[in-house]
Amino acid sequence: MRNQPQKEKNQTEGEFFNIVGTGRKGVEDMFGKMSEEIMSVAVESVRKMENTWKQRALLSIVNNENLKGVLATRKGIYSIYNCMIEAVQMGLQLGGHFPHAHLVPFKGEAKLIATKEGYIFCSVHSQDSVLSSAEIQPVHDGENFKIDLAAKTVSHTFDPGKNKKGKLILVYGIFIGKDGKTKRIDYRMREQIMPNRERSSSYQAYKAGKISENQCTWITDEDAMIIKSAAKSMLKPYAAESEGLAMLYKQDIESIEAPEPDMRDVTERMSDKLDSAIEGMEPGEGKKEEPKSDQETIQPEPGKKPGDLF
Repeated sequence: MRNQPQKEKNQTEGEFFNIVGTGRKGVEDMFGKMSEEIMSVAVESVRKMENTWKQRALLSIVNNENLKGVLATRKGIYSIYNCMIEAVQMGLQLGGHFPHAHLVPFKGEAKLIATKEGYIFCSVHSQDSVLSSAEIQPVHDGENFKIDLAAKTVSHTFDPGKNKKGKLILVYGIFIGKDGKTKRIDYRMREQIMPNRERSSSYQAYKAGKISENQCTWITDEDAMIIKSAAKSMLKPYAAESEGLAMLYKQDIESIEAPEPDMRDVTERMSDKLDSAIEGMEPGEGKKEEPKSDQETIQPEPGKKPGDLF
């Protein structure tokens, strides 16, 4: 395993506040006056786009209404500084159209939480990456989907111009090893992921009336959280081989508060349509009927074509 940059707190808290203050100006001072120090521990990919990285990160922090309370305290501002150190060490971009991570308030401090893109980035592009590519895609009701775990093939067709998608049914992943040959296909059903919402600290805070629905991503963008949770679950086996990826799991407050369940078994909650569409399932992945022939034909419902899942 290649070495990941080691985190070093170059400033004590007292030294830090001799340079910056609190509030928006404190964050701006941190990116201005302490830029050299932050970038001194950054990976090469961040240093190459230093100005863009800083601008995106700064805007993502000062424009985040949920971080107002964090920005108002010394403890909060110092936690943001530590998050920036962690982000540049792992090469994670904050802000932009496809951020790798974002900051969330947690007990008066900011915590660095990776997005789906962040988990994929670390598994493919970090200094100790373990994959050459990782593709994670959602499947919605009304889309044609077929997966063959034995043959390691996926067929997924849908209308990209369709404005309104059906209910998110499952999320699948296609992972290619560093050798460019090793291939793994995995998937998670919606029913397997939803228990994560109940254990989520933000969802629990929302249910307790401590935060508004606009502050809980499980309410504002449930599909995005299902996709991210599925990505985390499917990529977790690679964390044992990648220190950078393992750091993301360790830092995720949702995982800290409630470890994810073992998602390896496909439960009986899987719909009969999926059972009939999935061929060549591995032992333990779920119930499989003996095929009537080497190439069993899936009979579609009236009005649907062979191979249609939904």
